[in-house]
Amino acid sequence: MTNTVSILKNDRGSTIIVAVLILVFLTIIGISAINTSTFEMQIVGNEHRYQIDFYVADSGWKEGAMWLESLAGPPPEVNPGSDSIVRNWGDRGGDDPPPTLQDTDVLANPDNNTLSQYGIPYWYQVEYEEDGAVAGSGKGLREFVYRIASNANQTQEIEVIVAKQYKVGY
Repeated sequence: MTNTVSILKNDRGSTIIVAVLILVFLTIIGISAINTSTFEMQIVGNEHRYQIDFYVADSGWKEGAMWLESLAGPPPEVNPGSDSIVRNWGDRGGDDPPPTLQDTDVLANPDNNTLSQYGIPYWYQVEYEEDGAVAGSGKGLREFVYRIASNANQTQEIEVIVAKQYKVGY
């Protein structure tokens, strides 16, 4: 019996047990820190892709507005009930075919639907909405309203309404 009591009161070997417990605790903290860092890096990568897609879509509608600004005259007549798309650029992707194209540059050069060094596919579409007389301007000035939609990587879509005034009948 004295042998059992002397073994329990003996401190020899307790240092190694404490050291192993501390190492296990530090290992668990290190593994959780690595997992947290990996998860945070994935979040940052997703946010970066989201921002790039947003800015590409933002550039797409601005490109559509610049194209619209470069038009020398008012748009061609849009028949009621017909397709109101004035310009469609890029590939919308997916199984649905793109809307009727009035411009053939997309068909002639199908690889022109990516922007900058990122190679992100995008499209923009200029659609005729309505036109009307400009109040207080007389008979010769008309305002044409367009909807410009832009999509980047099928994840970000921006849609804006723009108006352009033309002198008509001269």
